[in-house]
Amino acid sequence: VADHQSARERRRALDGQRRLREDLAGQERDRQRAQPQDGQPRRAGPPRRAAVQRPRWNLDLASAEAELLFHQGDLAAASALATACRNEIANAGAVPTIVAIRIDNVLGKIAWQMGRYEAALSRFQVNLARAEESGDGVEKVRALTNLATVQIQRENYLRAEDLLKAAVREADACGDVAGLAVAHLNLAALHHRTWDYGRAIDAYERAVALLRQVGRRVYFARALCNYADLLATLGDATRAVTLAEEAVETARGAGDKHVLGISLGYLGSAKANLGQAGAAEHLEEAIQLCRETNSARQTLQFLVRLVEVRAASFEIGEARRLLAELAEEASRTTVAAAPEIAIWRRLLSAAVDETSGASRREACEDAIRLAEATNDREALIRAHRLVGSLARLESDWDTAERHALAAENIVGKMR
Repeated sequence: VADHQSARERRRALDGQRRLREDLAGQERDRQRAQPQDGQPRRAGPPRRAAVQRPRWNLDLASAEAELLFHQGDLAAASALATACRNEIANAGAVPTIVAIRIDNVLGKIAWQMGRYEAALSRFQVNLARAEESGDGVEKVRALTNLATVQIQRENYLRAEDLLKAAVREADACGDVAGLAVAHLNLAALHHRTWDYGRAIDAYERAVALLRQVGRRVYFARALCNYADLLATLGDATRAVTLAEEAVETARGAGDKHVLGISLGYLGSAKANLGQAGAAEHLEEAIQLCRETNSARQTLQFLVRLVEVRAASFEIGEARRLLAELAEEASRTTVAAAPEIAIWRRLLSAAVDETSGASRREACEDAIRLAEATNDREALIRAHRLVGSLARLESDWDTAERHALAAENIVGKMR
């Protein structure tokens, strides 16, 4: 049985690699279709076949393989291969612009994933200049979107929105439907992060429709799972589960461990909201994948949810162990989730505390005050809901109802 399972896993991994390569090839076809078809030469200067031809083929294959490794979550191997490509470019002297762009895209994405935001911005800014000089509209859209993604992570939201609006204009101008879809996906993420939920829903709907049309599975899975997370926050857990399940299936098929981990986490969270079976198992797998892909923010987020699930199931010993794990994980990371994690550590400590109900409620009220002070509406909603759940466990129905209504009032104002 183990041999059969191992064989199935190998076949599934190979299928995922093949499909991801097909996605990368599709991106290249989109880029070619979006270029001018008037027969005019590109602005790359006179042909130098003898100097360019050999590295072109090698670097094309190697850059595609580096991107594949990145999507599979092997950041060390992707970085080593992309760095080797960079060294080859330095030795070759002259290579096609598109090859240099692709390699720096991979290196920029790795830097962003590792939290080295200045290095990522530098790579993407160079690519923007290359795309503008060569007249490559598709790569300009990609560079603008990548720059915006980093700015969102740095919480420079106004700058990110300007970059994404420029990406949308450029994508419309050059007919880059896939790039337009990804730009809308990032606009949705920006509005989601800044609690502008009406605009976030509109952008997610647009992104999902476009990505379903162009068949970009990795980004499609991202759009589905992020949208599911928003719907779960707004109380539509049933639809959130449906979207998250499709995201998990899509990410598995595409072979992207990073997006698969996030999709599983949001699926587990949505199922937990409905009290459905399998929530804890989905969250455990999500945490493992997020750790493997160095996704610190999501690791912390899903650990929080898993502690909640275990506490709600009265698995107090396991909840306490996970709470200690959460504290250790938070101490090792520099992601911008520190205020949120401080809130949840207070709340979850109360959830697994065996002291008096009065002391637990005091810890919960302290967490709510902290959430209000940081203006984190999503944390505040979940704080009120968790306090309500704790009150119900103690048959304190008045307190439970008061906090449930407080959460619904906040949700209502954000719709």
